Amino acid sequence: MKMLFKPVSGAKQFVQNSEKSSVIGLTIFLVIIQGILGMWKVNQVISTIQSIALDLVQKISNIANLIIPGSSGKMLSTNDIMDLTGEMSKVRSLINIPYGKVFLQNSAVFLCAIITLFIIIYLGTTILSKDKKDPFVVYKASLIVLVPTLYFEIFSILFSYVLFYIGAGVFLIGVIVSLACLTVIIREELFVDENHTVFIIAVSFLGIFIIVSMCMQKFLVSNISDIIMSVTNVMKNVRF
Repeated sequence: MKMLFKPVSGAKQFVQNSEKSSVIGLTIFLVIIQGILGMWKVNQVISTIQSIALDLVQKISNIANLIIPGSSGKMLSTNDIMDLTGEMSKVRSLINIPYGKVFLQNSAVFLCAIITLFIIIYLGTTILSKDKKDPFVVYKASLIVLVPTLYFEIFSILFSYVLFYIGAGVFLIGVIVSLACLTVIIREELFVDENHTVFIIAVSFLGIFIIVSMCMQKFLVSNISDIIMSVTNVMKNVRF
């Protein structure tokens, strides 16, 4: 929790004092959390789609009655909506959502982000600084600066239930906090001058953005294909 309220001092303390066992433990913990967050986001998207579908049916029914009164019988009542929700829930329960696959994919994306950041920082500090940096210290820095993004990602999902744009804004705050922490750590713990630090930060952000985007695009296409195939199979067998 210290990284939430004191991200810079918490990151500096971790880089200075953490041992190998605690670093390995934190890595595993963060990877698991990211995998769980991925499943949570998928479930949130599916619930949102279900709510949109129900709202769309209600609006179509209302419009039909306005254009041709009585053409669709009557406007959907509360009981009708509850029945429709129940039927949609039944169909949803039959659809094979690849949660296990999503968990592994999101865990892999987080590991890729750590590795990418480590490589860029290590190469950047080695090339631009006269002193050779300890790889373990660089890895600790790469790991801990991603914690604020993970914290704010949790809040982002929660706020997304209220409004998507609020959730996106909260996530962006987490990214900015992580970049700020990384800037301080590179300057004060890895002893790189401010001019070189700017270039390392820029390349790090761009590198992670490209790698994560490529992975997420590939995984998203695969998951959507699986879900569409599952929905098709369900629709062939389900009768409302």
